[in-house]
Amino acid sequence: MPDNLASAKSAQELLEQYGAAPADQHLRQLPGEGQVSGVLTDLMHYCSLQGLQFDRAMDSARWTFASERADEGRFAHGACVELVGKAADQAQQTAMPTRGMVTGIADANGRLVYHVRCPGDRTAHPYLGEELRLTPQRFGPVETTEGLVRSPLDAEQAVLGTCVQLLHAEKQGQPPHPDDVRNLDALFDALVDWTGLPSARLNALLAPQVASAYRTSASPGTALGRDHPAQVAAADRATPDLDLTAPTSQAPGAGPSHGHQPRTGPHR
Repeated sequence: MPDNLASAKSAQELLEQYGAAPADQHLRQLPGEGQVSGVLTDLMHYCSLQGLQFDRAMDSARWTFASERADEGRFAHGACVELVGKAADQAQQTAMPTRGMVTGIADANGRLVYHVRCPGDRTAHPYLGEELRLTPQRFGPVETTEGLVRSPLDAEQAVLGTCVQLLHAEKQGQPPHPDDVRNLDALFDALVDWTGLPSARLNALLAPQVASAYRTSASPGTALGRDHPAQVAAADRATPDLDLTAPTSQAPGAGPSHGHQPRTGPHR
């Protein structure tokens, strides 16, 4: 497997050859990231004409890059990793996830320290390289009505936002939107599968985060925008029970289910 330096040199030669082509002289005037962006744009056009999946190719490239970095004892920012050795044992003893993403890299006396945050854990924890390895199982991507979700932490955030939407709908006496129910089920199931945690445990870890997100979204003066997870309910309505399992979907406008069961978390 080529090392990073050899791979980077090959890429540099490719960019130089690409920019030297008569039709791509403009690439010479672009900064480094602009050159790469130009090549990727042309590749997107190529994939479109050839019926190829560009996003799938990019996912494969990211995985290969992370794997090659891991083989050199380094993990890239955003890499999906799992704990090994004593670090894994300690996490398992407290029923915490052992898989997460690298969210930061620091130098501590000449040694690289990787900050890793796992789904269900609000805090990123520091680990040395020998306490980590690349996860053998890729995450997703998970298909939702809002698009593809490609990382476990993005999936976690999507679960929180979807649960908040469902809670606001419940408070307003509205039926859950079928898309929200399907998205929540797909995202939560993907997180259970990837983390290896029992669904009840992941549910318990995420429930306090959903409650916090709901309180924040329902606070007076909270600005609403197109990217806000839900509409703020009327101030004189009681706060709904924070049981966060996706309810059985109904057609919009059909009214609340008379057989609705209390929800206890993102997982049904």
